[in-house]
Amino acid sequence: MLKINAFESIVEQYATEAAFLWLLRKQSEKSTLYDQQDLSELEQRITGNLEGLIESGEMGWHICLRQLEFEEAGETFVAAMLALHLNDAQKIKTVCEIALENPQMLPGLESALGWINETSSKFWIDRFLNVTDLRYQDLGLSACSIKRRDPVNILTRILQSHETTKNPQLYAKALKLVGELKRFDLVPALNQGMDSEDEEVKFWASWSAILMGNLAVINNIKPFVFKQNAFLEQALELAFNILPNDQARIWISEMSKESANLRSAIKASSILGDPQVVPWLIQQMKNVESSRLAGLSFSLLTGIDLEQNKLDKDPDIVFKDNSDTDIEDDAENEDSDLPWPDPIKIQYFWKQQEAKFKKGNRYFAGQPITIEWLKSVLVNGNQFQRSCVALKLAMLESNSILLNTATPTVSI
Repeated sequence: MLKINAFESIVEQYATEAAFLWLLRKQSEKSTLYDQQDLSELEQRITGNLEGLIESGEMGWHICLRQLEFEEAGETFVAAMLALHLNDAQKIKTVCEIALENPQMLPGLESALGWINETSSKFWIDRFLNVTDLRYQDLGLSACSIKRRDPVNILTRILQSHETTKNPQLYAKALKLVGELKRFDLVPALNQGMDSEDEEVKFWASWSAILMGNLAVINNIKPFVFKQNAFLEQALELAFNILPNDQARIWISEMSKESANLRSAIKASSILGDPQVVPWLIQQMKNVESSRLAGLSFSLLTGIDLEQNKLDKDPDIVFKDNSDTDIEDDAENEDSDLPWPDPIKIQYFWKQQEAKFKKGNRYFAGQPITIEWLKSVLVNGNQFQRSCVALKLAMLESNSILLNTATPTVSI
């Protein structure tokens, strides 16, 4: 009995560790602290724990079921991976039915479908897309998005279904996939989606249309740029990659006048990439709430690493100097991995570097934006840079799909 309990404890550790590492990887997909190699190492550790869990047989499954009671995405990922690897329809249905009723768990289930080996993934995605239950169709589209897998005629059928148009979440997800895959044959569906009264549907139809070259609908995106909403990040990234410089500067100026939109203006500046904004970014580094974000934007544009060039501050000094200032929780959470810039040092350093940059041109990571340079960053950059570059490349190369820089490199 003691040996059995000891073995069960080991198997439980496999499940717990795999769930924790998956969560860490999820948080690192757009992190400045991780690159492709770092993600690959995390994936290898996750795979090792999953293999130990798989070898335990039914004991592993019962442990996974028990841990699903936590209602967390990491535990859902582990249970789904085990069920999918065993190719056990009843176990897969059990995980799906639990996760589909809990939005907090759903990302783990979707991730498992993007992680499992290609044969199993294709089988279950096709199965989900061909059932009448719209929840499973939604799940299948999520998996297609992760893997950038084109469901071909099935996507066409889903978009033509009256049931889809009555389900905004499914409808929006299908329209988003059209853009990610550059399905030019489905442009009429995008045009129809842009007439929708549902905000989510209209946004993703417009997003896909612009990604595929229809720049005339940029004003559909503008309302999402100038207010706090669920699509703000995607709206900023898309708009300031395609707006002409003069118009982009006007939008940034308008945003910067409202304190609620200041962070958006800082992000937009780095996406635009015009060195003309650098003095303004340095000014924003003096504000404790926007300091780290402004430092990131400066680095994204100029390619200057603050820590390597000793242009950062000791956090203890920052907090001591700003002891009476409360940092907003959103800013603290979003910027927690970023260094604190020293605006005085950076201003002096920038005066030495400024001549290398031509105002009016667009730069990313210190170089003019070209396809060749972006592809180099895609290989060598950190995950945040890679995610930025993927969209830029998809917009510059009309027939290239939008690369998913978070897709796992291993499967089981």
